[in-house]
Amino acid sequence: QIDGMRLLCESFLALGVIFASLAIPFALDGRWTAATWSLEGAAAVWLGIRQSRLLTRNFGLLLQIGASLMFLSTLREPLGALPILNSAYIGCLFTSLAGLFTAYYHFSNQDEFHDWEKSFHFFLLAWGVAWWMGASVMEIDHHLPNRYEITASLFFFTISFLLLDRVGRQLNWLPARSPSLFLLPAIIF
Repeated sequence: QIDGMRLLCESFLALGVIFASLAIPFALDGRWTAATWSLEGAAAVWLGIRQSRLLTRNFGLLLQIGASLMFLSTLREPLGALPILNSAYIGCLFTSLAGLFTAYYHFSNQDEFHDWEKSFHFFLLAWGVAWWMGASVMEIDHHLPNRYEITASLFFFTISFLLLDRVGRQLNWLPARSPSLFLLPAIIF
């Protein structure tokens, strides 16, 4: 009887997430919708891994991809006057954090996956880092004078790669330490 109640609760949770995902665009603009969908997608992947459910994991990944497409469709809109505290940057940041969380959770639970899923964490790590870097370069380009852009970008890349390396070391997440290898080519470029 307890297993039946657990299955019923999981079913209601899944339905709640699906209906919330469908309702969000009616309440929020495109950037906030994308940010919320990214976080929901990461939560669905987490839940799918915990429950060993392939459909839930893949729904979470598809939700994150859909969120990114939604966000990219809003790039023609103004970025906002406030540096960092605007919907464009925060939306990219949430998309990045969702991708990085999903990458870490995929990496740390590889024994739960089929063989064809085991390398997804590399793609998800690159995905999260690309959103992080892209958002930051966009902010630097939009809010700083041209003469400071390269210096500010290199400073940001250095701090970001150092932080990612530190997190990778702390969590024993070896792939998270590899993006720092791109710092030297970025400096040379």
